[in-house]
Amino acid sequence: MRWQVLAPITMMVFAVGCESGDAGEVSGTATPSGTSSAEPGEKLALFILAGQSNMSGRDSVSAEYRYSRYEGTIWNYSNAGEWRSAEEPIDDSSGQVYPISRDDDAGVGPGLAFADYLHELFPSGGIGLIPCPKGGSRIEDWLRDYSTESLYGSCLARINQAKLSGEIAGILFYQGESDTFTFEQADEWPSRFAQFVSEIRADLADPQLPVVFAQIATIGPPWSAYSPAWDHLKLRQASVNIPNVAMVTTDDLQLIDPAHLDAASQYELGKRFAQTYFDLFNARMVALSTR
Repeated sequence: MRWQVLAPITMMVFAVGCESGDAGEVSGTATPSGTSSAEPGEKLALFILAGQSNMSGRDSVSAEYRYSRYEGTIWNYSNAGEWRSAEEPIDDSSGQVYPISRDDDAGVGPGLAFADYLHELFPSGGIGLIPCPKGGSRIEDWLRDYSTESLYGSCLARINQAKLSGEIAGILFYQGESDTFTFEQADEWPSRFAQFVSEIRADLADPQLPVVFAQIATIGPPWSAYSPAWDHLKLRQASVNIPNVAMVTTDDLQLIDPAHLDAASQYELGKRFAQTYFDLFNARMVALSTR
């Protein structure tokens, strides 16, 4: 069954991103000013944040959006390979272990809002985010490749490292803008997305792993001139029909440039991710909380 959110609603998202590679130990690196590494004191419900720049976020981080409302409950498995109390930017590149997914322009994305709002909906246990997005990536970049020099492989390595502190509860995915340059790219997107879902589920030994993805938003000039298949891709994304996969829409959200969501819109998107996940997959959260 395919689920869609067709109207603006108050929701948040658990976004989880992946990088590819093997699942060995990652040594800690220096943390950026204002953050500190720590270890969660409980098993976490883990969410993978994957996709491209709108999952990483591009709007600047202000005090209004920087911190979780549930410090000590919401965690981020940072790109430095260590657990930190979650704060924006979730996809911070400081101390990045796997350069393939490095986003030095990371800003406010949907992941922290997702985690906060999901915790409000289901206030039982901690939540861990695993950011793996990469700006400019195409859907083909997310297909199976076990090298840690690939997006898939580095993400898989980070997932396997983070799993020592919890259990994977779902994937948040926001990608497609880089597949709008030709109609051929756009037409291939649904089958390649289905391949990604199938491969990551197989590698995590979880054939029913929930996935919530965002349909691409709007686009303005001058970038629209280079993306003739933008609206066509949106239609192709709306046609996706994969068990335990749901789509949220973003048409009504505001941009900071021709294609990137502003911070307030990312916060709203996070809520939509969270509400959709909770409405459709809350049984998994219940199961995780009793283990």
